[in-house]
Amino acid sequence: MRKQARTSDLRRRLVGVGGGLLGAVLCTVPADAAERIFFNYGLLGLSLPVSDLETYTRTGVMSERMAFLASLAGAKDVVGLRDALNTPLPFSQAQVAQLTYTPLGERTLQRIGNLLRTDTDNNSFLALRAASILAAGDPQGLTLLNFLRYYPLQTLRIDVAFGAQLAAEVGNAFDLGETTFSAIEKQADGTPSTAPPPAELGDPRRAGPFGTRVRPLVFANPRYAAAETWLKRASTPMIAADVYLPEGLTRPAPVVVISHGLASDRTTFAYLARHLASWGFAAAVLDHPGSDKQLAASIFSGSATSSGPGEFIARPQYVSSLLDELERLTRTDPLWRGRLDPTQAGIAGQSLGGYTALASGGAGLDKETIRLGCEKSGRLGDIVNPSLLLECGALNLPASAPTQLGDARIKAIFAVNPIGVALFGRKELARIAVPTLLVSANKDAFARPLLEQILPFSVLTTSEKYLVLARNATHFTPAIDPAETQSVLPIPAQFVGPSPEPYFFAALNALNLAFFKTHLAGETAYRAFLQPGYVRSLSQEPFGFSLVNSLDSPEIQRLIELERQKQFRVIQTGN
Repeated sequence: MRKQARTSDLRRRLVGVGGGLLGAVLCTVPADAAERIFFNYGLLGLSLPVSDLETYTRTGVMSERMAFLASLAGAKDVVGLRDALNTPLPFSQAQVAQLTYTPLGERTLQRIGNLLRTDTDNNSFLALRAASILAAGDPQGLTLLNFLRYYPLQTLRIDVAFGAQLAAEVGNAFDLGETTFSAIEKQADGTPSTAPPPAELGDPRRAGPFGTRVRPLVFANPRYAAAETWLKRASTPMIAADVYLPEGLTRPAPVVVISHGLASDRTTFAYLARHLASWGFAAAVLDHPGSDKQLAASIFSGSATSSGPGEFIARPQYVSSLLDELERLTRTDPLWRGRLDPTQAGIAGQSLGGYTALASGGAGLDKETIRLGCEKSGRLGDIVNPSLLLECGALNLPASAPTQLGDARIKAIFAVNPIGVALFGRKELARIAVPTLLVSANKDAFARPLLEQILPFSVLTTSEKYLVLARNATHFTPAIDPAETQSVLPIPAQFVGPSPEPYFFAALNALNLAFFKTHLAGETAYRAFLQPGYVRSLSQEPFGFSLVNSLDSPEIQRLIELERQKQFRVIQTGN
């Protein structure tokens, strides 16, 4: 009765203040709560009352039944269970409600629902969503124990065989990824040393000789009026960018477009734009309103919904529209004439911005790869590689969506933690004909390095390609703003990693500069900074850096082939 009263009271309060999405959930939530967890071992089934877990969290003493289940699981598997049951996740009730109604949130719950089943052995998606929202509204927050208290069915069934398969899959995937990462580092360390870069080139980690000036740019989106509804959701009538210009340069500056990732904006990589401008580049940092910081905050606050799959199309189109506008300005506006050369452009991007860079540089969307990689709702790969949950939104692109989004003005690609394994097949990655540098972080829990960067690198056919490994960096390291006290996305500290200042930012600045000087500005002397020895010298605790131009080691090839057979069949399509 105590659980039922709490659930009913919370339902009344939430309907009063939440409305909308919360009301839709709560109208279907029964007054029951989970009373037991049933562990399905095939022919054998064992149940554990939720009250046993509640007693354990209060006293630290296991019941006989719980101790027996713990012995079956192995003692090491329950170490820290007491803390895990009572540690709240950093999500408010409104955030949980909004997140679980986004396509990304729904796909996540569908996957988890394959492991946690209903009494009739069906996917528990609806019950999971209701329990998550209700538990997040409890004064104690969204804890595992509160989730069980508010689970709207009497029994939470756990498919132990599926769970064991999942645990083995995740463990093996990360072990294979770390083994491959280490093997590539070993190959890089074994590369013969070359002469150090000439001293007269300066230190690419430091600001260059030019002052910088920022010119905000807002212009009409030329594709908006004629766009279909699905694409308009990811677009706006006006496009905004900040263009960082070098002061005192006597020739047109090459352009580097910078594309931010999910829940960021054009200020995220201002440090990189300012650095490139100080060395003679015009760095144009775009806003992508269909996936920026403002939209993410609106989704979590309940005032907006996801922009949908159109973001995969809108992002590269924004790049082309920006280059079109810069070309127009250099022809017609005295303030811009002679300042930059948009026909010689590079692109740098991180995460979803890395996808944007690869797509703008020539890799088209492969609908067969998307279908094979995403159509099965029970894929374990989504949990092993969470970025697939975002990428598989492309399944909902209409047949009219364009697939070739490259721009011939893009002459070089620098992609940090790029995603896109479910979007590009081998054939499409082979379309990239310009110099390409990929950065991969071994602590990236969102875009798994082996799947999202190492395997795509292995199928690139461009003659100038680089793979930089960043040890101890995470998916979020390049985009952390140390001045911000709170992210739009409530990311646990262990996924954020160590502060990027000063060493990671300095290394990323140096690599971008050397790459674009060599392959965009045509100053080939800077190739000396794109050598394994120099990249290794950028290492400074806690970060380590390595560089390779190919994956020739038989051991690495064996590991890659093992991964292809297990997980990465989609990249073999389109041959």
